[in-house]
Amino acid sequence: MTAEVPTSQEQEPPVVSVSDLAVWFPRRSGPLLRRTGWNQAVEGVSFSIQRGRTLALVGESGSGKSTTGLSIVRIQKPTRGSISLLGRDISNLEGRELRRIRRHMQLIFQDPTGSLNPRRTVTQVLDEVLRACGLRGEAVAARRAQLLAQVGLDSHHWSKYPHELSGGQRQRVGIARALATSPELVVCDEPVSSLDVSIQAQIMQLLARLQSELGVAYLFVSHDLAVVQALAHEVAVMHRGRLMEIGSVDEVFERPSHPYTAALLAAVPRGNPDLSRSERIVLRSEASSAEPATGCPFRTRCWAYLALDRPDDCEQIAPPAVVQPAAHEPSSAACHHAAEVTVMAVDELAPLRSDPPVRK
Repeated sequence: MTAEVPTSQEQEPPVVSVSDLAVWFPRRSGPLLRRTGWNQAVEGVSFSIQRGRTLALVGESGSGKSTTGLSIVRIQKPTRGSISLLGRDISNLEGRELRRIRRHMQLIFQDPTGSLNPRRTVTQVLDEVLRACGLRGEAVAARRAQLLAQVGLDSHHWSKYPHELSGGQRQRVGIARALATSPELVVCDEPVSSLDVSIQAQIMQLLARLQSELGVAYLFVSHDLAVVQALAHEVAVMHRGRLMEIGSVDEVFERPSHPYTAALLAAVPRGNPDLSRSERIVLRSEASSAEPATGCPFRTRCWAYLALDRPDDCEQIAPPAVVQPAAHEPSSAACHHAAEVTVMAVDELAPLRSDPPVRK
């Protein structure tokens, strides 16, 4: 049903390509709720995802990760920029044309309980989607059985309601529903964050297997760096709606080029409490760090800005925009001093990656 994934990802255009994406929400105040400004939830985001690949969006809560994903599947209309799906610009599609293109892109929600209708059984949830795709009669039953087998649900689960299933089983139903239309792109909005650790591993293995079998592209939204490292091929780091760094998972995790990326890696909890903190890589409080009008918008929280004795270019010149690198190239970071940051980060993070000592 799905063609084999080509050995060279560069031989075909990307499944999805995002260019200069911006999503602004109006800020209102007063008794008449007049618009007084704009909240820039996403600003200037650009990336692409090839078939059979996973790009992860990571960052703190409120960084714009989920808004970016919702904009790509057109649940949230973008303010500016272009979104191309299979080579077609879908940024301004509406009505019937948008409904037609949506079968090629689906969403897996963070909360498997809230995303399922509590009054419908597993069979009814999937049959509704399949009938919307034009299937009837025995074709619906055959496709439903195929989907549930793919996600590892036995036939005795089919007649159950969501409250009769475990969290992992409900998420498997959500995955089956997302795959029902045979999409080329699936946006995974923190699909394992509400699950137990053991169930997280099962769902991650399921997603990886389905990608290998179907060649689907994933946009994986997460704040869990361990999950991202295990599943994604590339990673894009977001802060306050902007991309800070983008590159291959191995490159970004081993040689971070942006101070924010290094700070996220330094904050990952580790088994040895003596190695769980870095005295140098520490972000300043976000509550007291308003973005400056000129220069680098991140410098009010940046540990490298202080370590490098407050360079003038950080105060006067906006950093370069990140450009998604080709395979086997270094990551791209929105930082004037990416090379120096990489050296400092590697030196500081190396001890944190050491194995904990054996305690007798």
